[in-house]
Amino acid sequence: MLYAQVDEQTRQMIQAELRQATEAKWYRRLKVIDLSGQGMPVSDLAEKFDLSAATVRSYIHTFNSAGLTGLRPGYGQGRP
Repeated sequence: MLYAQVDEQTRQMIQAELRQATEAKWYRRLKVIDLSGQGMPVSDLAEKFDLSAATVRSYIHTFNSAGLTGLRPGYGQGRP
């Protein structure tokens, strides 16, 4: 099973970011990591947030390797 590697300090940072989040995309990514760190499986997260399992796994892998800074959504997608 794949889970986000969240320690107590990181969990507090995630909770603080959740309270300050104004963009839905950022909030959803944070919540996916938060729930994954609490032991919720990828399939349940994908169903809960209406995402593909591959997307949820991508968020978790990115967070585990780069932390919150790597998880932030990149912009500039789509046609200018």
